[in-house]
Amino acid sequence: VQMPHYSAAAVMRSCARARQWHKAASLVGVALKSPAKAGLVTTNVGLKALVRAGQHREAAEIFAELSPLGIEPDAFTYSPMVYSWAVTGQASKVVSAMRHLKAELKIALVNSALAG
Repeated sequence: VQMPHYSAAAVMRSCARARQWHKAASLVGVALKSPAKAGLVTTNVGLKALVRAGQHREAAEIFAELSPLGIEPDAFTYSPMVYSWAVTGQASKVVSAMRHLKAELKIALVNSALAG
């Protein structure tokens, strides 16, 4: 079934709220066809769904597209990525993310990421 990106994004967000990570992750390709169009909140939900579904490489690819598109990642963008990098042994990326974020966000980000 084909659907517009905004419909896929709405269904993806609903699946994520229900913690149906694999279902949410299956919609990421359509929902985030254009991350710039999808917006940061939908992109963040997509990244979290991919990471929770164990699709770390796919999450990393989407994350890498953000800056070239002019999308500035926030703490909610970094949170699933920090978790992903930690479980895949990419400590240097975790450290880099921590340095990138403002000092007041560091503790909340680490606690959120470690909580899974």
